Amino acid sequence: MKRIRLFEIIGLLILLSLTGVACASSVGNEDELAGVTWVLKSYGDPDALKTAVAERETTLSFNKETGKVGGNGGVNTYSGDYDVDGDKLTVSSIVSTKIAGPEPLQSQENTFFRILQSAQTYDVDDQELTITGTDGVLVLTKK
Repeated sequence: MKRIRLFEIIGLLILLSLTGVACASSVGNEDELAGVTWVLKSYGDPDALKTAVAERETTLSFNKETGKVGGNGGVNTYSGDYDVDGDKLTVSSIVSTKIAGPEPLQSQENTFFRILQSAQTYDVDDQELTITGTDGVLVLTKK
């Protein structure tokens, strides 16, 4: 029978504690999404973000209990489904009212919905939420 060396036990304990920290941090981020109204700050191509139109707020809220997102796109109200797995974010089934709005607000809303539905990852950093999708990036701040 081999003797287990002290450094092997210490190494195993360190590995287990690091795994626990990684799991705890991804759960904490999901909790930071819900219970907050997020307001669009900028959006679009990550290398050339556009500043959000100031006339009306574009908002996003997450309801952890129901798995729903919703808010105001700037022109129309909307809702949809979302799922979080670590830093992965999926948003689907977005439905909205169909009121036509003035430009550039209508174009911003269309882009916001397109990027939101293409979401792949998210990051919460203090007062800011960044959602990265295949169609661009949304940067939102806490209201």
